[in-house]
Amino acid sequence: MTNNENQLTIPKFKNRKVWLVVFGILQIILGAFCMHIAITMATSGDILKNAGTNLPDSIRILTCMLYLGLAIWFILMGIGSIKARRWARVLILITSWVWLIVGLSILFYEIAWMPDVYNGMVESGKTTPEAAKVAKYLTIGFSSIFMVIMPSIFVLFYSGKNVKATCEFRDQNIRWTDKCPLPVLILSLWNGFAGATMFLSLFSGYSFPFFGFILKGVPALVVILALVLSYLYLAWGTYKLKIKAWWGTVALTFIISISVTINYLSGTFMKIMNDQPNQPGGNAFVQGTGIVIFTGVTTVLLLGYLVYIRKFFLKAEKITSSKM
Repeated sequence: MTNNENQLTIPKFKNRKVWLVVFGILQIILGAFCMHIAITMATSGDILKNAGTNLPDSIRILTCMLYLGLAIWFILMGIGSIKARRWARVLILITSWVWLIVGLSILFYEIAWMPDVYNGMVESGKTTPEAAKVAKYLTIGFSSIFMVIMPSIFVLFYSGKNVKATCEFRDQNIRWTDKCPLPVLILSLWNGFAGATMFLSLFSGYSFPFFGFILKGVPALVVILALVLSYLYLAWGTYKLKIKAWWGTVALTFIISISVTINYLSGTFMKIMNDQPNQPGGNAFVQGTGIVIFTGVTTVLLLGYLVYIRKFFLKAEKITSSKM
């Protein structure tokens, strides 16, 4: 074999295979932890009732399903990272960004609104000022580590050029994640996640706040299923770079943000929270303007992102038109 042939077979990057295995194992551990929480929630109904905790079964089931989904996801992504799969790197990177953004939002909520929650608990005699202070710092510390620092580390690692090169060198097959521009793939997965989350709301007893009304029974079921199907179509359509799906995402973003704002202004959220008095954090959040601020900021950011990625849809539409 000549020197030139040798040079062609030697990868010109730092091999990150060992670190991909390390991060993969870490994600499997996170998956096992989430599985433990899911099993605990599924089997703790009687224990919680005996302890005097009035946690609705619907909330317990939703929490169980959420952590079960996270467990499956982390384990699959961990295996994919260990095998240095291209699709795993992309999906982990996307979900880590979402994880970080959600974590920052939660941390902001805890810093801005949780003090009022703890003050209310102290005033009602449910806890002491010292215990409330400790609980506040523990909550903020936990969120800082597991909801901000950890996903930041994942983002930094999986966005590294050497990690990308390692995965592409060890997995040279074209994967489905390679067939869609990364910014658009993010939107597609977000729509899919929104559809899955909306589907989980079916387990809350068919009660759904919508444009100032609390829908129950068949009307709630119809609206929820319509939103689930809409989000799933948009997930497929955005992945396929359909301009109609882009417009549909814009329209649905406006619909949801307007509905949330009307629900707040009409007091719908407070009516729901009053039916669940053991959720003081939620009450503090909906009593102020926090939910409107959060909705407004996220809507503006999402619309800005949609404007940014519109070029990919227009380019795809132009290519499709030229082939006809």
